[in-house]
Amino acid sequence: MGKNKQRHATGKRRIADEILAQIGKSVFLVFGVVALVTIVMVWFSITSARESELTLESSAATNQLVGFLEKYSREAEVLAGNPEIRDVFEETKKGDSLLDAAKIDTVFENLGNAAAADAENILAVWIADADASTFAQSDGNVSGDDWDITGRVWYSCLETGQTVLTEPYIDSNTGGLVLSAVAPVYDENGNGLGVAGIDLSMSHIVNVMSGYKIGSRGYMVLVSGARSRVYHRRTCRDEEYKEECVGACKADHGPE
Repeated sequence: MGKNKQRHATGKRRIADEILAQIGKSVFLVFGVVALVTIVMVWFSITSARESELTLESSAATNQLVGFLEKYSREAEVLAGNPEIRDVFEETKKGDSLLDAAKIDTVFENLGNAAAADAENILAVWIADADASTFAQSDGNVSGDDWDITGRVWYSCLETGQTVLTEPYIDSNTGGLVLSAVAPVYDENGNGLGVAGIDLSMSHIVNVMSGYKIGSRGYMVLVSGARSRVYHRRTCRDEEYKEECVGACKADHGPE
């Protein structure tokens, strides 16, 4: 009798242990799934936050560069609205020299003041007359008889009415990377007279780009509209790489 009760009690304990074991496995499985989901969610949050941070860094660099270029595009447009420049263009006809125009001294003064106001970034300020196919620069340089305005990449701005930012090119005088902001000049009837331009050093853009880092190992690459590399983490100040940077943009896009 006593032995039967003992066997019965032992059987109950085994059943209870099995039930607890099954419950334990289920609970462990649930906790394991929850932990996995939590780890995945935390990792996803970290990754998303990092991607957002990198996007913000890229956007900041882009906005700074766009602001820099827009500033000088507007300055070229202001220059193009100068009444003395318009008068010089209207007076200068085919075969004439800009130097013979009545207000050329005032124009040279205006060009020089514009260049001196931001000597760190502006290499030269200039005007180019469409009829006479000649240009005059802030340093007093004037084009020769063989200079052809129609061969300039920015010449189309007289037809489109849009300010042009040229592809970067290697300046023939300084050997540095340059781009030009060029705006059309019109008479009161909307006829194209010529252009006003600003040659900008690329040093500022290179400095801006080199100051940004994407994460711990990333870096930025600046590519022009013609897919020429303007900036890479290998400095564009390096003479060998400078040629590689501008690629097909080695042609002189400026006034000279």
